[in-house]
Amino acid sequence: MNLQQELLRIRAYITDSATRPSNEANTCSRVITPLLIQCGYEHHEFDIQAHDGAGRFPDYTILPDTQYTWFLEAKTWQDNLADSHVIQALNYAHTKGKRWVVLSNGREWRLYDDHIVGVEPAERLITIARLECSEELEEMLSALNKESVQSAEIERFALRTRLATMLKLQLQSANSELIKSITNCIRGKLGLTSIVTSDVVTFFQNWHHASVTSRQPPISPVTIPPASTELPPSRAISSSIKLSLSDLKVREREIQGWKPKILTFPDGTSKRISTWREYSQGIIEWLFTRGKIPNLPFSGQHSGDRYLITTSIPQSAKAHDRYKQFFVNGMELYLHVTRSATDFVRCLNVLCEEVSEPISGFVVTF
Repeated sequence: MNLQQELLRIRAYITDSATRPSNEANTCSRVITPLLIQCGYEHHEFDIQAHDGAGRFPDYTILPDTQYTWFLEAKTWQDNLADSHVIQALNYAHTKGKRWVVLSNGREWRLYDDHIVGVEPAERLITIARLECSEELEEMLSALNKESVQSAEIERFALRTRLATMLKLQLQSANSELIKSITNCIRGKLGLTSIVTSDVVTFFQNWHHASVTSRQPPISPVTIPPASTELPPSRAISSSIKLSLSDLKVREREIQGWKPKILTFPDGTSKRISTWREYSQGIIEWLFTRGKIPNLPFSGQHSGDRYLITTSIPQSAKAHDRYKQFFVNGMELYLHVTRSATDFVRCLNVLCEEVSEPISGFVVTF
């Protein structure tokens, strides 16, 4: 059995709830250990730590007592991963002078680099790969392959991945330093003095879309508009663009007027939406059904009493028009709907932070 066949076998767990691992031990024996074997490791080349209840040691030590040692922290199949789950393992790796730590529940795999120092675990995250995305997970497991780790190919993988992530964020934001520098450079060329930053962003978005569909860059040049401060929001985004909640946080000034179409959740499921209210309600329902509930009423703002989520409508003549009722697991809730896309995004970021849910897992398609 090769890696692809092993992944096909494990993916069957997604569709058949009766065979999914019921606890951490089963997740390790049925999913994580078999995939480590497919990554080229022999059974004697990794140690599995008995659960000590305090989480003082990582669950797996791979290639122990060598210069290539790395660690894996395991969670149950049902757990939703958070950066907080990997803190102990990162601290342990740091004390041992080791670099790589993986966090996995079998469905999702996260690679962290402890050589990125002085920052929170979320900023040491290299990449996330999910079981349902074959290419994504195969690429990460190839980087974790025994030969890759021993040849330092994993370092090149981490560098390429972080570079791609940084460039993606920089090239998607008209306010980024990179886009501003490119725009200033282009403005010095004959006939391009009226170019603005959103022209450059749109070019790279179109280029990316073309490269995904045809592996060729677009041959048509960017349309040069009359001199202006910026393009309207409708010009700042092309079709089928996907942005996570973390991306939206960076681009919050640009999203007014954008129309969301599909909301994809951290577990890979998705739903069709058409408004920012439906986007926000979808995230709230997903969190609440998994027991990730903030203190209610929840504001998400630094000041004021305009609650995003509440269990009762405030006593105000206009309040009934501003709140929409919905139910989650029998709980009656009210969502404040008369707010901007930027307001929703800011409040949802605060909500996810309060309930320890990574914001990168929620992706919206425009």
